[in-house]
Amino acid sequence: NDLPVMLAQPLRGRVQYRYDPGLLLYFLDQNAWPPEPQGMWTSGSGRADIIVRSAEPIDHLAVEAESPIQTILTVRLGARPVSVTLTPGRVAAFDVPAAGVRGRSGFAYLLSTRSTEGFVPHLRDSASGDYRNLGAQLRFRPVSTSSERP
Repeated sequence: NDLPVMLAQPLRGRVQYRYDPGLLLYFLDQNAWPPEPQGMWTSGSGRADIIVRSAEPIDHLAVEAESPIQTILTVRLGARPVSVTLTPGRVAAFDVPAAGVRGRSGFAYLLSTRSTEGFVPHLRDSASGDYRNLGAQLRFRPVSTSSERP
């Protein structure tokens, strides 16, 4: 909890994501935003790096991603990166292998995402007050190594 992101406002460190099992997110840059009800947005203008902490080891992330524009999304959780082409109106589901380190109170992973294209919601719909440069919206669920065993 002594990371510089803990000083940022609005809160960008120790952000709760999921409760089944719970994850804590630490946003290391301005290229992703804390989770919203429909998912977590990543930027269309650069790589987002997020520390993911969990109590249990993670084998992989089960990811769902979507975007209203066509873009190539690359997601990495410390292991091999996975790239998928997102098509407007369709949800892409894929798995991202994980590699992390054991810490004092659990496990830590570096989640990196990058979208090749971006859009500004306000420029697509003048009624929108959202001026962020967005790339893709993610929802993910950790799959622990213990849940992989029969």
